[in-house]
Amino acid sequence: MSVYWIGRTKIFDRNPIAEYSRLTQLAVAKHPRRTLAWSGEFREIEGESIYDRYVIHEYNSMEEALAFYNSDEYQQAVPLRMAASRGHSNLVLLEGLSSSTARLKA
Repeated sequence: MSVYWIGRTKIFDRNPIAEYSRLTQLAVAKHPRRTLAWSGEFREIEGESIYDRYVIHEYNSMEEALAFYNSDEYQQAVPLRMAASRGHSNLVLLEGLSSSTARLKA
């Protein structure tokens, strides 16, 4: 069952981002994913948020998403993301619906 990595961040310092991106790409090489949305135009239509970047990645399973997150490469990148965002960063792993459940929910 697909799992969606939903991230949102407010970037205050762009300096750590180049190294964060480099390390993240090393992790992606070992733990592939499909990017569904990344830092495109967005509109907040309800509520308030400080975030200025959003990302949605798709993994084949929760285990694959966690393997990426826990990889040595990504764990080296996490402090860079947190430094760039001054801790204003949020990640959620959300399990998708099976096709039969999706039909029932529609």
